[in-house]
Amino acid sequence: NVLPSLNTVYKLTENSNLRASYNKTLARPSFREKSVAQIFDPISKITFLGNIDIEQTNIDNVDLRWETFPNRGEVISVSGFYKRFDGHIELAVFETAVDNLKPVNSGISQVFGIELEARKALNFISDMSRVVSIGGNISIVESRMDMATVVLPGNTESELDIRRQSARDGETIDQYRTMAGQSPFLINAYLNVSNSEKGIDANLSYNVQGRTLSIVGLGLIPDVYAAPRHLINLRFAKQIGSKGRSSISLRMNNLLDQDRLLSYDSFNAPEETYSRFSDGRDFIIGYRYNLR
Repeated sequence: NVLPSLNTVYKLTENSNLRASYNKTLARPSFREKSVAQIFDPISKITFLGNIDIEQTNIDNVDLRWETFPNRGEVISVSGFYKRFDGHIELAVFETAVDNLKPVNSGISQVFGIELEARKALNFISDMSRVVSIGGNISIVESRMDMATVVLPGNTESELDIRRQSARDGETIDQYRTMAGQSPFLINAYLNVSNSEKGIDANLSYNVQGRTLSIVGLGLIPDVYAAPRHLINLRFAKQIGSKGRSSISLRMNNLLDQDRLLSYDSFNAPEETYSRFSDGRDFIIGYRYNLR
């Protein structure tokens, strides 16, 4: 594949830049997706069907970013981006076998978005200003998938035609829907503590994504959406010993212990659970010794 790219940087001031870029990328299907495999999951009772005819996704990306660096290690930026997908891979359900899922190319999709990012050293904490920083980013995204360009498994009509034929009383079916796997918003935040003199490295992070289309429905089978899930993780490491060759570490994941919830979404009907999984909390204690 020929993948051209163009990147430009214009220096606005001593501490700020304006960046613009275009690049063409691709996403190839996994071995499982591009196969004739039939994989049954005994936990979820779902059968994954490979699609030997699935093709790679071709993507055009356009980005514009303004950034400024108030101090060393700090940044404030605002980015706008546009992406066009030809053949975005999505999971679709069979109307006659709702426990079978198959990856399909979804036709033409577009994504528009804006991202805000900030990273700041806590200079107002006199004793810890060298080692403590906070940061995060917020992305707001709108995605559009043209259902007139999609033909789902076992059908000759487009997804748009099938949805309109199966519409409920009072339901209006637009030509576009959101892309599967694309969240309408994403929030990341973190607190870092790093002090090489004392051998301390710690991180507290938070992540949440908006309600996201996960599995594309067909006919009378509604779409399946993933509910927002708030994640808080903690990582701490401390060097010990006079030469700092040893270190101990502690990792705690999913402190809020929120489930992974997928639900059916149907017009004028309450949401019904498709699946619910509890990952539980992870507590990992480690010891490391460097022989050098």
